[in-house]
Amino acid sequence: MEVLDFELDDEEPKGPSNLVQILIFLALTALAAGVGFGGGHFIYKDVAGETGAEVQRAPAPAGHAGEQSGRDPGNSAGGAGNADHGSQAPRHDGEPAATSGVVIPLDPIVTNIQAPKNIWIRIELAVVAPQQLDEGVVREIHQDLLTYMRTLQLVELDGPSAFLDFKASLRDRANIRSDGKVSAVLIKTLLYE
Repeated sequence: MEVLDFELDDEEPKGPSNLVQILIFLALTALAAGVGFGGGHFIYKDVAGETGAEVQRAPAPAGHAGEQSGRDPGNSAGGAGNADHGSQAPRHDGEPAATSGVVIPLDPIVTNIQAPKNIWIRIELAVVAPQQLDEGVVREIHQDLLTYMRTLQLVELDGPSAFLDFKASLRDRANIRSDGKVSAVLIKTLLYE
């Protein structure tokens, strides 16, 4: 019997060099960034439109925080004087953006919610309407939204979808109370503890 002696290659097959792998990685990263930037730019133009919408600010009611401090509410600290005018940010909640109108601030709402009872909520809102609303209508909107806030459960604010439903409910209630004059409800602050 004859024994055959085979030599096995101990070397593994070589793949692309490290330099080639790095170049491919950088090329794919640049391609992904370009596609992301281009897609985002395309979507932003589609949502916001070529020209932004003009939103006018209603005069603050007597005793409102912006009037007490003696500063223009549209002027942010150290920012441009027209921070609230000009192009409007795109909407990400599926709602149509308010094309134009007057921003009417509502009094802050502070109340406890339905469940759990020990949770208190403070929310500052403003409504957007094509023209200044009657003071009685603004009070009705405020009272209706206060009543709605008292029926909330904490799970109705938990997560992005629930928050969007909450915003839609606020808008619908304000729209009903104003006989269809309110085009949007803006949430300035929302705190709960």
